[in-house]
Amino acid sequence: MKNIAVLLAGVTTVLVMGLMPVGGAVVYAASATANEICNGIDLAGGNTCGDQGKSVNNAVGVVISILSAVVGLVAVIMIIVAGVRFVTSGGDPAQVKGAKSALIYAIVGIVIVALAQLIVHTVINDVTK
Repeated sequence: MKNIAVLLAGVTTVLVMGLMPVGGAVVYAASATANEICNGIDLAGGNTCGDQGKSVNNAVGVVISILSAVVGLVAVIMIIVAGVRFVTSGGDPAQVKGAKSALIYAIVGIVIVALAQLIVHTVINDVTK
């Protein structure tokens, strides 16, 4: 159980840390005017940027949503398993302690995933305005 909680925390950390370079690039792109960015893409031989980066923002949003759903599902399964462990512990203090810590780790994981979703969507919405 503790390994799954550590995995849950690790996935969330990778999710948040992996988006930092993307967020920096998006913030930089937001500081330039849309015409400057489109002109630069045109000079580099790229296509004209009619969507002005919205497809990238949508793709990042979809990836974040999928990863968050997977991590959330794992956390809910952890909560169920911790509940079963708690009920079947038979009053053994070691098993009760293990079930409580698994439950706490799962709840912390859900909170972290929710905060990561909030941060990513806030950044994407602020950049696209």
